[in-house]
Amino acid sequence: MTRVHTAKMESRQPRHGMIYTFGNGEPTPELCDKIPSSQRALVKSRHCKPLGIDEVGDLNEHTAWHFMVAGPEGALVTEYGTFHDMDGLRFSNPKATL
Repeated sequence: MTRVHTAKMESRQPRHGMIYTFGNGEPTPELCDKIPSSQRALVKSRHCKPLGIDEVGDLNEHTAWHFMVAGPEGALVTEYGTFHDMDGLRFSNPKATL
């Protein structure tokens, strides 16, 4: 969220393969190993929801930290989102850029 625009909301829909989508909520420790070990210290989200082909997963809160990783066969994903002005974009990984 910025002074000019509201927080971006988004949804994800796998078209091929499956994804593990992480967001705010009760941690799901049995799925946290899906976060690559190189990213575990940086990813703030610990609630995981697996999504298969054509299932849609939404962010469950405005300004929620979120993360997505493809399943074992990879994935093609459509992401739907409301407008955001890039000033509100934040990464927990300091090396991430857009």
